[in-house]
Amino acid sequence: MSNKEYWNPENPWGHELIVNRLLEEGVEYIFALTGGHILAVLNAAHEKGINVVSSRTEDGAVLAATGYALATGKVGVAAFGAGMIPMAINGACNAAMGQVPVVIISGAERSDADDRKMVQGSDVLPFARASYCKSAYHVTKWARIPDMISRAFQDATTGTPGCTFIDIPKDIMVSRGDPAEFETYPFTRTSARSAGDPEDIARAVELLADARRPAVLVDRQAHAADVGDEIKRFVELTGIPVEKDFGTLGESPCNLGAVGLFPMAADADVVLVLGRVAQSLKGSATALPYTGKLIYVYTEPEDIGRCNDVEVAVAGNTKLVLQQLISGLEELDLPDHSGWVRELIGRREKAAEQFRGMGEQFRTHAPVHPAFIAGESVQWMVDHNLHKEANRVEDGGDSLIWWWNALSNSGIPQQRPAQAISIGSLAYSFGAVGSGPALAVGMVCARPGEFLLMPSMGDGSIGYHMAELETIGRLGAHGVMIMYNNSCWAMVYSNQRNIWGREATPGSFFAPGVRYDRMAEGLGWAKGEHVAEPGELRPALDRAYERAMEERKMVMVNVETEANAFLLGMTMKMPQTEAGEDYLPGT
Repeated sequence: MSNKEYWNPENPWGHELIVNRLLEEGVEYIFALTGGHILAVLNAAHEKGINVVSSRTEDGAVLAATGYALATGKVGVAAFGAGMIPMAINGACNAAMGQVPVVIISGAERSDADDRKMVQGSDVLPFARASYCKSAYHVTKWARIPDMISRAFQDATTGTPGCTFIDIPKDIMVSRGDPAEFETYPFTRTSARSAGDPEDIARAVELLADARRPAVLVDRQAHAADVGDEIKRFVELTGIPVEKDFGTLGESPCNLGAVGLFPMAADADVVLVLGRVAQSLKGSATALPYTGKLIYVYTEPEDIGRCNDVEVAVAGNTKLVLQQLISGLEELDLPDHSGWVRELIGRREKAAEQFRGMGEQFRTHAPVHPAFIAGESVQWMVDHNLHKEANRVEDGGDSLIWWWNALSNSGIPQQRPAQAISIGSLAYSFGAVGSGPALAVGMVCARPGEFLLMPSMGDGSIGYHMAELETIGRLGAHGVMIMYNNSCWAMVYSNQRNIWGREATPGSFFAPGVRYDRMAEGLGWAKGEHVAEPGELRPALDRAYERAMEERKMVMVNVETEANAFLLGMTMKMPQTEAGEDYLPGT
């Protein structure tokens, strides 16, 4: 039970001001790497009913807050000791670039010790700003705590969401003062939003009404704007297919269920792009693949058109813009797009058949081919109704691409917003492989008691935040992680192999046969499964599911995976050499 009452209203402590302001902001969880500089805050948070979740690294705490924010739509809060933002730059950058509302609260050394070279004493604001944080604040006096905390939350949530940073010296945290001083520093929160220019809306409506092969792409900023009701109404009204929906549409004949890098409607004549940050070089894997006219909706007008040819630019909040578009389209006699939708579904089914054929080609091959793992995993997920009931945290490099390919071809949409989170949930990112276990900590807190599926973990990725497996277990999660154990950085190896040949692969390989399932057991998970042959995979997945449900714990399925197969390597324009004879199809 949260308690916003002050212990001493006439002379409150600094750490109590911090926590009470967090309560006023609706904070229920703080993801923290504990330390002396923030102990007072964590203790006050605990006493006042905020859940304090102990992460294993500063970076893990920020990524857990990111996962929580993605899953709930609320602000995620991370906290750690003085001077530690350099240890959290990966998480801060990904939350900031990813347009995820996260507030980082850092302790700081005493305010009178700037020139004393104190342990952990440093000017950390430049690190926060270099991490693309929307704002970075340093509290200089007790009376500024409430308004600066509120400012950090407003910055994180308004306009384009993002990560903000605030550090507070420990002497200010444990000092007391007169609340009358607050009147000197007034601050009013606002949630103001901007709609689109009526002229731009009219042009967009005309283009959509005349389109014969249109499509919709929902991206991160639209997801953050909570466009679910508007997307459903828009699709009901227009019958326009949605390629990628972030879980905003759910089950619908018009939901193509595309994820990651596998669009179905690249030849659409008009594409409504909702809330996607302009990014990538033309032709690269993460660039928009569409050849038709773009209607681009985004909050910041200076970003629209930076990387794409745009027919109609609409600057505004995506939720409000969708409402405007619906209002304009309701007055028109719109074309029937059911034939176009059937054509796209046919493409998807053909791609699915080809992918299944690849998996079947290697049904008896050991180590297990990743196409077989991904295909079997999707079917297992559907057979146990986990595509509807489970929450997914997807991670990995090459393994994630295999999983996304199998999932896109299946046409299985997310059932609810952020049912699945990954680096693909971010507006753009460092490509932070290994973030999954930390993101999962946030997901478990956001949706306690629900099944957690981590279907695409790579043995390279797991090294970054393996210790968070203990955190996931400590929080009482139950579910299954599928480990693609190919003993290498597969994306890197595939390029080395393709360009320089079989022997020129420095830096890519790990020790073979590592028993990650036993490591997970040592970190508190249930007995895992080890798979060496394709025929062992489905029985192992079934046993893992049963064990997770019975013991209410996490179970790892560790699959010895073929390294000599890849779907998508990094773009490298170099002369190609002959691949070895044992290089398998799947490119």
